[in-house]
Amino acid sequence: MFASIGPESKNGVGLVLAQKYERKVLEVTGLTEFDPPLEGWKGQEAFFKWQWQWAEFPEALRNCGTAPPAVDDKAVLRLYDDGWRLEKFEP
Repeated sequence: MFASIGPESKNGVGLVLAQKYERKVLEVTGLTEFDPPLEGWKGQEAFFKWQWQWAEFPEALRNCGTAPPAVDDKAVLRLYDDGWRLEKFEP
């Protein structure tokens, strides 16, 4: 799976990673009830800030620039009998 990193420049060029790198959740900024697409399950939408683990990137890439800024994102969580699980996250 490929992932983009950083905002695209004015000419639409960004950086695409050919390997997965870890991201770290810095803080949860909010939770709200989620209206699930199917009846019978309870959901929450979580809002949070995350950042790439820059130290894990290849040294050659780290030498070319600075760590990308933190990103505001959201995910949908679903409540099961044994607890909450991640239902949807599309960074």
